[in-house]
Amino acid sequence: MRKILFPALLLCGMGLTVVGCKKEASVNADGKEVVAVDNMQDANAIIEFNNNLIQKSSKDRSNLERVVRYLEGMDAFIGAQTPI
Repeated sequence: MRKILFPALLLCGMGLTVVGCKKEASVNADGKEVVAVDNMQDANAIIEFNNNLIQKSSKDRSNLERVVRYLEGMDAFIGAQTPI
């Protein structure tokens, strides 16, 4: 049963991805494919998504930098302790 279920779900997922991600595309004079955005609402949604992604990345970076500073301080703290 599992041997059949996994490939079936995989095929359904791939099919939905192909259908859901299809946009009107045209080819310009250079031969490059240009995807048209339907309206300003779609364009604003794309911009908002990218801005949120950048903001999240900045937060993650600052958190990682804080952890690194903490660990470096921990080394100095442990080195300064005298054994009991």
